[in-house]
Amino acid sequence: MNNSHYHSPLYKFGNTYSNKTYLVYFIGKLYKIPFSVLSVAMSKTISFKVPKEIKAEFDRLKSEVDWAEELRQYVIKRVKSIKKERVLKKIVEELIELGPANVPEGFSMRSVREDRDSC
Repeated sequence: MNNSHYHSPLYKFGNTYSNKTYLVYFIGKLYKIPFSVLSVAMSKTISFKVPKEIKAEFDRLKSEVDWAEELRQYVIKRVKSIKKERVLKKIVEELIELGPANVPEGFSMRSVREDRDSC
């Protein structure tokens, strides 16, 4: 099936633009749904408490700072960072489990020397 005619124009939602659409088949009919609509539909709310003084400053700065976007981006960045840390930790654990490589003594030095001499 050629879906080229289902490509949609840019959709604006908040601060994001997307030309991605999803094709959804529902009760015998094909619908195209902009990516931004689906991402909003899947959003969840997170709340947390802060000291009263911080909340007062937060409120005073509302006109200067898009708190929702800044906090959203921080959380996304932090989650990605933690996931990367976990992967790195797993790789290091697996390397430790494998033990030292069986590389002949002087191999690295000879390899580096060969590379330098070939230039």
